[in-house]
Amino acid sequence: MSHAAIVARSLGVPLVLEAPAEVLSESDGVTIVVDADRGRLVVAPEDGLLTAVRSRVTSTIGTDQPAGPVRTRDGVEVTVLANVASTVEARRALDGGAAGVGLLRTELAFLHSDHWPTQREHEASLAPVLEVLRGSPVTVRLLDFSNDKLPKFLARSSGTGPELLLGPTGGLDAQLRALVRVGADRGGACRRPLGMLNAWAKSGTGESAGPAPGATAKRSTT
Repeated sequence: MSHAAIVARSLGVPLVLEAPAEVLSESDGVTIVVDADRGRLVVAPEDGLLTAVRSRVTSTIGTDQPAGPVRTRDGVEVTVLANVASTVEARRALDGGAAGVGLLRTELAFLHSDHWPTQREHEASLAPVLEVLRGSPVTVRLLDFSNDKLPKFLARSSGTGPELLLGPTGGLDAQLRALVRVGADRGGACRRPLGMLNAWAKSGTGESAGPAPGATAKRSTT
């Protein structure tokens, strides 16, 4: 559920967890209030509550403004890097005061894919997000297909994210080539965290794979 909460928050979608199972048996057309601010779900609310909720929603529409630099209460400026996976999330992060992106989750764009992403598919997914973040630092995470983030073509796989990426699929090569091509045409720093891959390779489980020819992969400490 943690990933669902992160994605919902970044998209501005109200989310309430652990709602009673009975809500699934409600008839079509029944009004339900999802009050994420208070962590409650109200079925068939009374007119007074419904009016109050609609007033709260209306009053917040169009009020979001760029937050500017993030500072502590005593005025110290703090660099905040966001965790994003799409252009919508990237825009919301910058509007909220983030200086850039500390983790661009590339695997979420391919969870419904039936094959390893090609270089062109990676480029098509990365380019719009990096354009929004032009001039800002970005750390791009290599594909991390694992646990609850396995696309259907890997549903029966038993390996971890690094094992799958370093397998004989060309998955790592295609993504690194796309990063080099797309990243070279934008301002700001674009980094690829290779820590997990290095740790897995050194464990003796497999062989390390380097970046595509002509690429310079910079290790990230974020």
